[in-house]
Amino acid sequence: LFFAFDPEEQSTDIDQILLAVTLMITATVVAGSVAKRLNLGSIVALLVVGMVLGPHSPRPLLTGHVEELQTVGEIGVILLIFLVGLETKPEKLSSMRRLFYGLGTAQYVLTAIVIVGFLIAVARLHWQPALIMALGLAMSSDAIAIASLEEHAESASPQSRAVMAAVIYQCFMTIPVLAAIPLLASHST
Repeated sequence: LFFAFDPEEQSTDIDQILLAVTLMITATVVAGSVAKRLNLGSIVALLVVGMVLGPHSPRPLLTGHVEELQTVGEIGVILLIFLVGLETKPEKLSSMRRLFYGLGTAQYVLTAIVIVGFLIAVARLHWQPALIMALGLAMSSDAIAIASLEEHAESASPQSRAVMAAVIYQCFMTIPVLAAIPLLASHST
């Protein structure tokens, strides 16, 4: 087989992706500063930028490479989880072990059970697909939780310790959940 390699076409794709990433970062910085001046949370700014420049945007530049931009977003999520791990000292985790195991487990399991029940009752899904969806949906966004704590300067309060324990628990649950998904998917067919 002969594969045609057009370096000009590949360069154009990379240029468009880099332009799209630069545009999104610039829009995020501008929207974040505007939201801060209006005393809105940075989450509001991120949601607005996502709606304006996201995959359903009217601009073909930003919708032409959705898969590549999702990969960039996934790398950002991995870096955020890594950042949470770097900021969590073992002594701090040890002091939060009751919150970590108790509250973290309860929050995750109860949320997953509620979502499974909802999906089975309302969407009429079988339990395996409902459980797969619930395991993913029960994980809250680290970005929202950490950004909210930083915005309100509540990093030392008991509530922030509880939030951080739940967030760290969910980060630890990511690997077992990803391992369980293929097993649940194979039994659902």
